[in-house]
Amino acid sequence: MRDRDLRALLLSTLQPVPDFSRLLVLRRSSASQLRRLLRWLDQSGLAFYLLKQLQDHGALGHLPKEFREALEYRMKANRQRTLAMIREFVRLVQSLHRDDVQFCALKGFTLTPDFCQSADLRHQTDFDFLIAESSLEKAKHTMQSCGYEKQETRDAGEVTFATPLRHIPSPNDDIYEIPRHREVDLLTTLRHTAHGVSIEAPIGCFDRVESKTLHGLSFPTLPTEEMFCLQVM
Repeated sequence: MRDRDLRALLLSTLQPVPDFSRLLVLRRSSASQLRRLLRWLDQSGLAFYLLKQLQDHGALGHLPKEFREALEYRMKANRQRTLAMIREFVRLVQSLHRDDVQFCALKGFTLTPDFCQSADLRHQTDFDFLIAESSLEKAKHTMQSCGYEKQETRDAGEVTFATPLRHIPSPNDDIYEIPRHREVDLLTTLRHTAHGVSIEAPIGCFDRVESKTLHGLSFPTLPTEEMFCLQVM
């Protein structure tokens, strides 16, 4: 079976009424095909959703042993990664509050549980904060006090900070391990620009932000409807 057909087969298991009837086809797939399929699941962000769906429906037995174990390893590793990133997120949010920065968190952990049932079902790589322009300089100071260095400023009002890079990334890196390098994006506007077209996301004032609690930490987020618009963008 072609790689494209194997992908379509896995997607059929993620439907509201899943179809597990053809999963046994994977037992006849070559080791190289299964490796390519796992890579596609990693790149598409579907590996954890697939595993959870199979667990919830008691269908893990349909998978080849090596393929199932590869998915289970990914989930276990990403849980540890997520916990480490939550600890760093807590540190950053507390530091922004301490420095009296007017901000709200974007994407990432704000998506739980409205857009994503559990934080460890996603592979998160960085932290994003919307910063009031009047607080931008204070926010930059906060990032530096947390050990981050300024990397670049983009046209759309986005300033990127990162921890010092002590490991050169390579294709052989395990993307689910606890990150050695962390990045924070500070945005003063929500704008999507592509192919010469710039679209401003409809955002409200900072006095309309909502509060979300994750792992005992309360932090400001966009109102739900505006968060939805940002996700669509």
